[in-house]
Amino acid sequence: MKKIFAVLFFLLLTTQSVFAKDLNKKTPFTIFSGDKKASYFAVASGICNVFNLIHAKDNYECVAVASKGSESNLKSLANQEADFAIIKTSDFNKFFVKNFSELENKIDFVAQIHDEYLTILVQKNLKIDSLNDLNDKSVNIGHIGSSSALIIEKYFSNFAINPKKIVNLGAEKSFEMLCNKKIDAWVYFIGHPNTNFQKSLTNCNLKLISLPPQEIQNFLATAPFFKKGIIAKNLYNSLPKNIETISTKTILAARKGIDPKITKLFQDILENHKEELLKENEIFRGF
Repeated sequence: MKKIFAVLFFLLLTTQSVFAKDLNKKTPFTIFSGDKKASYFAVASGICNVFNLIHAKDNYECVAVASKGSESNLKSLANQEADFAIIKTSDFNKFFVKNFSELENKIDFVAQIHDEYLTILVQKNLKIDSLNDLNDKSVNIGHIGSSSALIIEKYFSNFAINPKKIVNLGAEKSFEMLCNKKIDAWVYFIGHPNTNFQKSLTNCNLKLISLPPQEIQNFLATAPFFKKGIIAKNLYNSLPKNIETISTKTILAARKGIDPKITKLFQDILENHKEELLKENEIFRGF
């Protein structure tokens, strides 16, 4: 009899332990972002950190996932691999992404987030003052197939710019290559302010250059959904003046079929918790 009671007691403890684990188990929701040193990942991480703080007692968990960027994120949403993702505006995607109309039917709009700016970071000792000066230079333009690479490749082709070498790396590796003088320039779409960008700009003898008026007009003629943009000098300690460039909007999107209640929770974070978001990263100043 004692053995029977002992077995029953053990089974009761085991059942309670398993039940307790189930109660504590959280349902994860992913936000696909971009390179870990670029703005998409900073935004996704900040949103997730605030979401997890606000909903610590709920059965939800937000997880930021690094990726190759906007086009890759679109496909991940369409394939149901991602729950949420940061992508560029629909107008941009219609212009640059193949089969976008098919992908668009498989995603839902959640919220407009930050602007992304065409950002040109170059070695300070080189005479590079425009995109035309990138002829015969080594230039990083972002991952193959990324939105940054698609735009820059099209511009280079349209206006006969022929770099000596084109490098296709994300922000993390290319910042390192710039600092080690292994590439001459970095041409990329990124949100500002960006902490990792600030470190490279300050510590690696680099300069940020403006687009000349004609090159701005060339971009606006090529892709009219762009707009003129300014990277304000007060965003970085080492900027002597505002940087003239172009920009485009980014949005937070969700896969089809995601619970609308979860979508509303993410919208609430973006609309009503800016103070907490700003503690996560300065980039939320631009929201």
